[in-house]
Amino acid sequence: MNRQKIKQEGTEWVREGIISEEQLTRIMNRYERRDQSYLLVILAVLLTSIGIFIFVFSDWAQVPQLSKVILMFLVMLTLFICGHSFFMKSRKQSEEDPYTPAHIYGISFIVLAYIFFGATLLLVIQMYHINLVNIWPLISWNIIGFLLFILYKHPLFFVVGILVNLYAQIYSELAFSSFSFVILGILIIGYFYYTYIYDRPLYNYFFSIILIIQGFIYTLFHLDQYYWYMFIVFLVYAIAEFVRKSHLKVTLMWVSIINIFLFKMYETFFSQELFFHENITLQTSFFIALAILMVIVGISKWKNNRTIEFVDVMLFIPFFVLPLSYLWIILSMFVYSLYVLITGFQQQLDERIKLGIIIFILSTFTVYIQYAWKTFNKSLFFLIGGLLLFLLSFMLEKKRRNI
Repeated sequence: MNRQKIKQEGTEWVREGIISEEQLTRIMNRYERRDQSYLLVILAVLLTSIGIFIFVFSDWAQVPQLSKVILMFLVMLTLFICGHSFFMKSRKQSEEDPYTPAHIYGISFIVLAYIFFGATLLLVIQMYHINLVNIWPLISWNIIGFLLFILYKHPLFFVVGILVNLYAQIYSELAFSSFSFVILGILIIGYFYYTYIYDRPLYNYFFSIILIIQGFIYTLFHLDQYYWYMFIVFLVYAIAEFVRKSHLKVTLMWVSIINIFLFKMYETFFSQELFFHENITLQTSFFIALAILMVIVGISKWKNNRTIEFVDVMLFIPFFVLPLSYLWIILSMFVYSLYVLITGFQQQLDERIKLGIIIFILSTFTVYIQYAWKTFNKSLFFLIGGLLLFLLSFMLEKKRRNI
């Protein structure tokens, strides 16, 4: 819980006579200030990791190849031993706070050892010109990262491991023009399990975003028609429908809805071009799969008395098949964002109000770009756009806080 927020709210409670000054002091004492120095350590890990890769792939011509590998292995082993030693010494204290300085130093050294391991794998492949038919070294790197997370149970390992997962998928596409379902399986089976078990915001958002990005990669490189991405995003939304953990459910839905809004923004910009419609081939399988998924989601919402969310399905209607499709898409964006805002304010649902504010701003920004880019001076375009967004965000946030 945010200590500063408690202090601000508590001052109002004291002024209104809800609590006394003494009670506010006692409440504040329960929330000690957290040492934020761990952020510097995490930043140091990030910069050092970048330095490792630059150093490893720089010119080592004067150093024998075997010596390079041995040196990398020794550095990796030293970092791991030091990190594990720090971790074990601070283990009891870390159960209460995983961000104590000693604990974060230990975890950071182990993370650096893990980065060295991956860099060593890539270095060996480069030096000995090993012809790979798939990305098994990166799969091994990813599996070891996941095992380290299981062993140490620290958020930093989750973040690093899931980013390596994404890197491996991108590398597979660029190097082999192949989408690795093994990498996707590690993400869905492994990381989703712990995301579901812990239900922490950090895990929820990282998992949801990486899952959506992998869906985008698959659509971009392996599906003939761009609109299949709409189905993939809707599939993530449908998964959220059946997730029992409330925070993970909300996160998956948020990420899905914001992504489909970004997708619709893309559609509005390109659907006005002739080449856009000439290159579209309507595939029956897409419409059948989308319809089945809509029915499943609709039945689930009806059974769980969440009819307020029926309108979410409107976002996934394929308006691109209609004449003047960009107008229908913009209209659907505005109708949906206004509906979310109105229902959020009426039922005092803070999460829905926040979502409504974000997507309403995206809708407004889309219309503004559509009609102002060609008519306004470019500097005036950005100036007025910025002022409008400031004004909209201020008004909506003020209304939300009043409620």
